[in-house]
Amino acid sequence: MGSNASDRLYKQKIDELKEYMKWKDLSNTTRRKILKYYELKYRGKFFEETTLLGEMNESLRMEIAAHNCRELIAKVSFLNREQNDGKDELFVGKIATALVACYFVPGDIIFIQGETGHDMFFIAKGSVSVLVGGTKVASLKEGGFFGEVAILGNIPRTATVQCETSCILYRLTRVAFKTILNEFDDVRAKVDIVYKERMEKIRVEEEARKLSAAKELIAKVEFLKRKAQDGRNEVFLLRIASSLTAAFYCADDVIFNQGEVCGLPHLVQY
Repeated sequence: MGSNASDRLYKQKIDELKEYMKWKDLSNTTRRKILKYYELKYRGKFFEETTLLGEMNESLRMEIAAHNCRELIAKVSFLNREQNDGKDELFVGKIATALVACYFVPGDIIFIQGETGHDMFFIAKGSVSVLVGGTKVASLKEGGFFGEVAILGNIPRTATVQCETSCILYRLTRVAFKTILNEFDDVRAKVDIVYKERMEKIRVEEEARKLSAAKELIAKVEFLKRKAQDGRNEVFLLRIASSLTAAFYCADDVIFNQGEVCGLPHLVQY
């Protein structure tokens, strides 16, 4: 397909899109966001990439994918394979082929803290904010990656990630990654080690978070204050913290009724 032909197809697609948005009576803000998305995805050209790649053999597809994503993959320690057994390039090619391009515009939320993750992302273009509890803790730019814990195991997202600018990302799913690991036992062993390290880190962070919450709550409850000078106050706090279970209520919800037996006390955090 020549350059002029791809230009015409792109213009035709944008004209069709504008008619569709007019028919749906979308707001100007939404229209601009959609047009920005298409501009980012196609960059003024329109190719049937899936059809083109589908006509190639697997070796060519891997070569093209690796050309685009090799440097991104190399920055993830557990995706580095240097066995010098003739299969290092094959591994990179398979990972690169499994990557799916995703396009986001400023303000888009890629995932939310607490939800179960199934994929990780590589930043090919743009920048994102990493937010924990609604507070920005980091900014990641081109060449960065995030969400890798999700492909190691069934672990909730530890942060929310939101686009600061227009972004081109590559997504690797846990299912695709595990399929590739079936062919590379050495990488699987490395991933198992990383997974255990991450789980221990998450456990320690969660314990610290619970301890902090317990201290804050106990300070407001007189009968839970322990002032004995026997070195066990911290142990007591940890036990209280480990027994705390979060419960969320909406306005006007009834927590318990007068007269009923209530086996558990409730501490109000906010």
